[in-house]
Amino acid sequence: EYERIHSMDDVVAAELAYLNSALGRQMMIWQIGLITSLSILFSCVLLIAVLMERRNVAIDSQITTAIEEVKERANEEGFDVEYRKKASRQGVLFCCFLFGKYIRPTRVVVFTELDKPSPPNTAKKANFFSDDYQLKY
Repeated sequence: EYERIHSMDDVVAAELAYLNSALGRQMMIWQIGLITSLSILFSCVLLIAVLMERRNVAIDSQITTAIEEVKERANEEGFDVEYRKKASRQGVLFCCFLFGKYIRPTRVVVFTELDKPSPPNTAKKANFFSDDYQLKY
C-alpha cells in the first residue's frame, strides 16, 4: 500500500518535468540578465578610468607647458621652478583595480632659491624638560 500512495504516476512525473523545464528557462533568463548587467558595469568602470587617465595626462602637459614658459623668467629672478607629481600607479588598469591612496594625483609646483643653499631637513625635537630645568639638574 505504501508504494501505491507514494509512487509517482505518469501525470505527476510529466508535471514535474514541465515545471523543471519552465524553471530552467527562467533561470537562464536571470543568468543572461546578470551577465549582461555586470559586463555593462565593468565596461563603464573601464571607460571612466580611461577618461580619467586621459584627463590627467592633458592636465600634466598643460602644467608642464606653463612651467616651461615661466622658468626662464623665474631663473632670472633667482628661483628655480620644478613640477612634481605623485601617483600610486601609472596606467589605466592599475587605476581601475588597485584603488590606492593616490588615485587622484597630487601635483605641486616647487619654487627654490638658486643663490642660497636649502636648509637641512632635520627638524630639532623639543625637549621634554625646559632648558632651565636641564641646566639645574
